[in-house]
Amino acid sequence: MNQLRGRYSWIKLGSGTVTDPKSGLETLKGLEDTFKRIDQLRNEVSQARTELAKRNIKPEVTKDTATLSDIKDKVNEFDTKVQELKSNLSATPTIQADNTLERMITEINLEIAKASETANHAEDGIIGNLDKIHRKAEDSKTVGTIKSTDGDKPGVVINTTETKKVNVVETTTDVQPDAVVRTIGEASKKRQEALTAISATMAENQKQTVKADIYKDNALSNIDDINAWLQKEQTRADNIQSEIEKNMTAAKSIADTKADIKAKFDEAERLIKGSGKSQKMIDKMLKSLNEARAQLDKSDIKQNKTVTLDGAKNVDFGDIGRDKAAITAIAKSASASVDGRVDSALATLRADNQAAQAKVDAWKTKTVATVDNYLDKIRKVRWVVK
Repeated sequence: MNQLRGRYSWIKLGSGTVTDPKSGLETLKGLEDTFKRIDQLRNEVSQARTELAKRNIKPEVTKDTATLSDIKDKVNEFDTKVQELKSNLSATPTIQADNTLERMITEINLEIAKASETANHAEDGIIGNLDKIHRKAEDSKTVGTIKSTDGDKPGVVINTTETKKVNVVETTTDVQPDAVVRTIGEASKKRQEALTAISATMAENQKQTVKADIYKDNALSNIDDINAWLQKEQTRADNIQSEIEKNMTAAKSIADTKADIKAKFDEAERLIKGSGKSQKMIDKMLKSLNEARAQLDKSDIKQNKTVTLDGAKNVDFGDIGRDKAAITAIAKSASASVDGRVDSALATLRADNQAAQAKVDAWKTKTVATVDNYLDKIRKVRWVVK
């Protein structure tokens, strides 16, 4: 697109959201001949301006804008009007003018056209800056930007909808001089007025270009800073998860103890079944054993994770091109809001775990002693072997 605008300075930016950039680019390439025809017609109109000045004619000026969808129809209208203009010129007698004035008018028109083209190039720099932001935004949302113990994650996601616009092509049906001049003095005055106006436009465009450049630098830096902050918060979340697991020992302790006791119950069951006792006695002993199993299954403790660190993913940083200090303040505030909540929750989790662990230890001591005594008695019984 920038290459087309480099060749045809009259192509301007318009509004709209890019939904299929590849298809849009192919459409633009297919209009290359149309663009060349517009350029040719504009040159013919420029030549007609000089002829109009010679004839002391100041016709009405009209402008029109074409989108990609109707540009060919607009060009045909443009062509028709240019041909009418040329036909009218050929039928209009020329007012004889000093050759010096004629040459000066031609030179002035060329000078103004060149200055106008230079002014239009300011948009190229702005578009280039936006392209850099778009590429950075695409890289940021790639999975793997943020590393975590539970898998790679994307970085900050930037909404670039408002900075991605399609282009429209502006065509002019009648290009006329700003004024008809009769003397070199009048020509010089009009030249100066035109160049002054263009200079003012260029100065304003330069301000916008500088503003866009600052915005681009801020955006690129802020994306890096936010992703660094997200990585820091993700690492903190991973470390807190590790701390949570360290303070869930009561639940793990009771589960390990129950597994050991169940293994001892399995041994007792094997001994009972192979005891050679009467079936009635075996059934009675197994019933007692199964009641002990059921009681063991009921022994449990519940521990809830009271710490969740997911605030970072919900932070809205707003305009990504803002001053760095504003972005830093938002990140700092988000971190601070988590600090107190996490510290308090971890302290509660540690205290709860210590209390639960004390109960589990007491239960474990009593239960293991009872089961070991029960198993020892079964081991020492003289079984009758049939």
